[in-house]
This record gives sequence, structure tokens and C-alpha cells, in this order.
Amino acid sequence: MRGGAEEGAVYIGNAIDLSVAHLFYNSTNSHLQNAISMYGLKNLIFVVVEFYEPLPDISEEANKDNLLAREQFYLDLLFTLPAELRYNFSPIPLASIAPASIT
Repeated sequence: MRGGAEEGAVYIGNAIDLSVAHLFYNSTNSHLQNAISMYGLKNLIFVVVEFYEPLPDISEEANKDNLLAREQFYLDLLFTLPAELRYNFSPIPLASIAPASIT
């Protein structure tokens, strides 16, 4: 990894809780944790690229599947970039969604 926000490196994930501190500090992604330690949270940029509004007429599980599908869409775009510009290790969402968590 060459650098943080000044280098244009990107992390893609989904979340139920959008508090910035929660998103960054509770991430299990060691690349991202190292960037926080190295550059400081103030030097990382948090951007919501899409809000997913749960659909009331489908199950919670189906809404979670839809959210993961949206994450997959953005991961597909991300993995067209060189590895040094990605904080994500995997081209697929690896963790399940839980209330107040990030994957």
C-alpha cells in the first residue's frame, strides 16, 4: 500500500450504522486499520456512495441480500484499479451484515 487518501486508495464496505468513528475503528480490515494508524482518521475521507432504503414489502434477509449486491457492484468497479489503490483484500463481500456493523 503506497498511501492513504492523498494517494487515492479506496475501501468499499456496507454498514447499518453510518457513524464515521464506528465505520473506521470497528473495521476488521487490517489494511484499513493500518491506514488509520499511519495517517490518522482526519486524513481519511469518508463518502457514502449510495444509500440503500430497505424495501418494506420484502424480508429483512432479502433487503440484506440487496445491500450486499450493491456492495458487490462497487467492489467490481474497485477491483479494476491497481492493488495499491485498494484497501479491500477480496473482490466479494466477506462478512454478513449485522446491526451496527461494517463488512
